[in-house]
Amino acid sequence: MKSKSGLWREVLYAIRRVVKDGGKITADSLSEETDLDVKTCSAWLSILAKYGYLRRIGREPANKRWHYVWELTRFGVEYKQKGKKQAKQAKP
Repeated sequence: MKSKSGLWREVLYAIRRVVKDGGKITADSLSEETDLDVKTCSAWLSILAKYGYLRRIGREPANKRWHYVWELTRFGVEYKQKGKKQAKQAKP
């Protein structure tokens, strides 16, 4: 994980790596891919779903409880970061 402002992009790219490796998108699998704890990963999955990058498709048992299984939406698969805009120069 790199910067705080672009953290959501790093999480999205980590999710794509999980899918590319053939894994299911869960908080546990995202936690293994990143250096974040499971609760934080769960929160990120919910946030990304709120903005349309993910969709919850079900749940499955894990350890003593269950966890949600997610899938990338078309928007989540196709999103690419555009070039950073240059900051406007202050006039002298």
